[in-house]
Amino acid sequence: MKKNLKLATIILMIFVESISAQHSENFKRVTANFKPSDTTLINTKHKNGNKKEFGFYYTYTSDNYKYERSAGKHTRYYYSGGIMTESYYDNFGILLKWKHYNSFGVLMEEIQTLSIDTNEKDLDTFLNSDKSYDIIILEKKYEFSPKICGWFLFKEGKRKNGKKIGKWIKYDPYGDIKKIKEH
Repeated sequence: MKKNLKLATIILMIFVESISAQHSENFKRVTANFKPSDTTLINTKHKNGNKKEFGFYYTYTSDNYKYERSAGKHTRYYYSGGIMTESYYDNFGILLKWKHYNSFGVLMEEIQTLSIDTNEKDLDTFLNSDKSYDIIILEKKYEFSPKICGWFLFKEGKRKNGKKIGKWIKYDPYGDIKKIKEH
């Protein structure tokens, strides 16, 4: 089991590195020498035996503090066994990609991280502040339309640190632009 966990950790680190192109050069510089001290596998089940959650957490140790962060792919499941959310995190627990499905397996919302930057100069400041980085994401929301008897992209736009920025576009069920709002 320990050998399999080590192999999974190595594969996870390679995978996370391959999807971490969103990180700025300064972010990479500040976090370059900070490696996890431990990896924890999360593999829980609902009372009925179906999967509940699967993923990994990295534990980092710095100056007698422990930081536990999600890393790699995390999947949460409905009680029925269907996928509720799929999340992909970088090595520091920053969300890179997220998809939310309804209980029928239909994509309801998705988030893709476009860029991650930090103005911090050192790792301690980075780790001890919840505002130590800037994140820009692309958010898409889907809705059901009885007009087309199906799901469609209803709204999309970017956010910076949770606040809407740039153009947000709403679509009608046929894919035509219904409204554009500048933020």
